[in-house]
Parts: sequence; structure tokens; C-alpha cells
Amino acid sequence: MDTGLLIEKLILVVVLFAITLGIAMYSTLLERKVAAWLQDRIGPDRAGPWGILQPLADGGKMFFKEDFIPLHSDKWLFILGPGIAMFTALITGAVIPWGPNIEAFGRSIPLQVADVNVGILFIMGFVSIGVYGIMIGGWASNNKYSLFGAIRASSQMISYELAMGVSVITIVLMTGSLSLRDIVDAQHGIWFVVKQPLAFIIFFVCALAECNRAPFDLAECESELIGGYHTEYGSMKLGFFLFAEYINMFISSAVIATLFFGGYNFPGMDALSGNTLAIVGTLVFFVKIFFFIFLFMWVRWTLPRFRYDQLMHLGWKKMIPIALVNLLITAVVIAAYNGWFNKKKKKKLTMQSLSNRSKLVSNKKMTFIEKLYLPAIFSGMLITIKHLFRKNNTLKYPEQQKVFAPNYRGMHVLKRDEEGRENCTACGLCAVACPAEAITMTAGEREKEQESLYREEKYAETYEINMLRCIFCGLCEEACPKEAIFLTDRIVPTDIQRGEFIYGKDRLVETVDNRIDISKRQLTGKRKI
Repeated sequence: MDTGLLIEKLILVVVLFAITLGIAMYSTLLERKVAAWLQDRIGPDRAGPWGILQPLADGGKMFFKEDFIPLHSDKWLFILGPGIAMFTALITGAVIPWGPNIEAFGRSIPLQVADVNVGILFIMGFVSIGVYGIMIGGWASNNKYSLFGAIRASSQMISYELAMGVSVITIVLMTGSLSLRDIVDAQHGIWFVVKQPLAFIIFFVCALAECNRAPFDLAECESELIGGYHTEYGSMKLGFFLFAEYINMFISSAVIATLFFGGYNFPGMDALSGNTLAIVGTLVFFVKIFFFIFLFMWVRWTLPRFRYDQLMHLGWKKMIPIALVNLLITAVVIAAYNGWFNKKKKKKLTMQSLSNRSKLVSNKKMTFIEKLYLPAIFSGMLITIKHLFRKNNTLKYPEQQKVFAPNYRGMHVLKRDEEGRENCTACGLCAVACPAEAITMTAGEREKEQESLYREEKYAETYEINMLRCIFCGLCEEACPKEAIFLTDRIVPTDIQRGEFIYGKDRLVETVDNRIDISKRQLTGKRKI
């Protein structure tokens, strides 16, 4: 055995493994940043400069969370499920050509772990096996919601694999090879996205479904299934499932760039040679991958989730027929080019004929999707991408504080007079004026020894405001004849129990040392909590 070959493959495997895990890890941060940018927010920025340590914090949280196995679950299958999902996600990167050959130590080192002659079939096969990880995890959990999510995932992935496989066959027909390196080399000059735009759209949509990404994330939709197939998972078992999703997104982006966007090919590459070409080609390939990762995220934060019947309708009644028609036309054009219909004269395959073929498929077979889906999708994505470049609205509290309007009305206060006695006489006008019926009180008679506490003969023995009902209209303040209640500029703090939002006198009556000047609606011009 060639020891040099073994060493170079071992190094390539380790480097590829580290890069894959690193990109998947920081894809979680990029996901949250892209979501924030598209929604005019800042996103995570507390863990390290610009939030770059957030994935490490998330990973540490996963490692130190309690690891448990449900009592009535199938223990070994419960453990095996995340492992299958993670293994199948990682192994598919072995056959992808990441760049041209590098010349080092007198050897020509290919940046590809294994150049098998059935590379694309290898990827499709392991992607199909990946559904077993989800199915086993959902079934072994002994949870109905998990099982429903697993069934959805398996039927969804199997359905969209058909259209994806048919779209791949068109590329195989054009290159005559299943090897990914041969497919990349065949795109030197013209990328297949130019010749097969419809196949690219089909493959990309199917990749979204295969990765369980929105709008096809029906397998884990929290509004129906709590968390889907990984509801019962915690700690790093859950982390494996989540990590496998981002690895699949990375690999899917790499496969899309390989099949349709030339892989490491780029305009002007013939002017370079040697290791310079290898380095630049590899960087260009990763730029294409990062673009498609961003596109995955852009789609997620633009389009709403499909209903399950819509998902299956699109896969079986739209994607598969269109993919088959595209395959048929591609086969006919290639057969005509090779002279199958006219042995005397070969028909020259030109860019114009390919363009006309794409238009024929688009106009005759995509009428429904073109009129109902594509315009709306592109319009929605245009709206979200505009927000990517807008100024963020989020304030970095407490470093930045929002300035409220002078007439802002917030948390209530029961006033005292100059001698520290309560102004409220329990007349009940504030409760009558309140449109939300948020105020309740009981009146009491002042005793002689209480003259230093209450100004009038009657006082509010109990006084409560339900902050969950209050609409902060200020009518209670306007109705009070004694100016005993005042709406400050303080916001109402949040709590975890509903009963804590019913404020009594212990939280409403102002302290003697911190009386509020009612002549000023807002003292500092800044939010107070």
C-alpha cells in the first residue's frame, strides 16, 4: 500500500471533518444573524466580539444539559437514531471534489477523499439512509408526537428524493458519468445552470425538503408536534440531530454548486495554474457554498410553512411531472445531437436550442407554478432582502435606552401628600372610569391613630390593579378628584406567574423618600424599569 497516499487521505479526512463541523457550528450563528438582519434586529452579540463565541456557548450548554432516556423507550434504538443522522450527514462529503489538485512533496494531491465513479449515486444513497436516523429516533421515543414527526419526515424525504433523482439524471445524461469530478470538469466554460435551469430549481426545492428546512419543516413543526421527531431528546443527542441538519445544509449547498455552478470552475481560471489555481478554485467553491447556505436561510425567513397536504401535492403532482418532462426533453435533444434521428447529419447543440428548450418547458409545463408560486415567492424574498441592508431597530439594553414621548403612560403610582399621607379617599371613580375593569378596591374608616397615614376620613383599605387587563389609557388618572393616582413613565416588569401581575398597595403606593412630581409626565426622558 502506498504510505504517502494513506497519509494524504488521512490528513484530508481530518481537515474535511474539522471544516464541516466548524461550518455547521457557525451556521447556527449565521442563521440567527441572518434572521435578525432580515427583521431589522441585531442578533446575538454578547458572547465575544460580535457574538462569535455564541456557538461555543450553545455547544457547552448542550454538553452540560441533563442527558436522559425516557423510561418506556427503546434504549439502544433511542441512542442509535442521532448517530445514524450524524454519520450519514458527514460521510457524504467524501466524494465531493473540493478543488483542483495540489502539487506538494512531488505528488499531485486531489482535494477529494474518494473519486468513486458513482459519486452522485453514493450521495443519493446515503441521503436515503439518513431518513432511518429520523425514523428510528421518532419511533424509539415511544411518543406519539415524535412518531408523527418521524412519519412525516420519512414520507417527505422519500417523496422529494424522486424528483431530485430525476433532476440529477439530466446532469448525468449531459456528462455521461456519475463521477462528481467528471461533472465538474464538464462545466469548464459553461455551467449546467445555464443549460438546465429547470433542473436546478427542482433540485434546490427538493434539497430544502430533504434537509427539513422551512417551508418544508413539517417533521418538527412546533405548532403541531411540539418539537417533532426529537421531542424526547436532550443534551448532545438533540445536538446531533440539530447538527446533522446544518451539516446536511452544507453538503447540499456543496452538491448544488458541484452539479449546476461548476464546482471549483470560475471565469478566467485558465490564466492560473499550479497551486495558485488550486487555492483560488477551492476558495471560489466555498464562496458558492456560502451563497447557497445564505439562500437556504433567506428562504426560511421569507416563506411560511406549507400545510402537509400542500407539501405532498407539490412533490407528487408538480415536481415529479415537471422533472420527468425536463428529463424527456433533455434525452431527446441529446439523442438528436448524437444523430439518432438523422444518421447523415448531426444536429449541432447550441445555446440557443437549449434556451428554447428551457422556454418550452417553462411556458407549457410551469404555467400553474409560474402564475401562483414563483411571482409570490420572488416578491417575498425581495422584500426580506431589502431589510438586510436597513438600519437595525433593536436597542442594546441597558447600554442604549429608548426615549419615550413626553405623554407616555406606564406603571401606576398611588400618590402621597407633602406630609407623607395617602391621597386616595376610596371614592371609586377610578374603578368606574376604567374601561377594562382592571381596578378593584375596598374602603375603610380612618382611626384616630391613623391620622398620620391617611389624609381623609375614608381611605383605600385594599387597592388592586390587574396589569394584564390594564390598557394604560389614563382615564383613572383623569377621573380622580384628589390626584391620588398617576401613570408614570416606568414600564411594567414581566413575570412568570399571572398572579404577580395583580398589583396591590404594597407595589403601588409611592415611598415617602421617592415622591414623583406629577407636573412632569416624564422626568428623565429615558425608560425606567
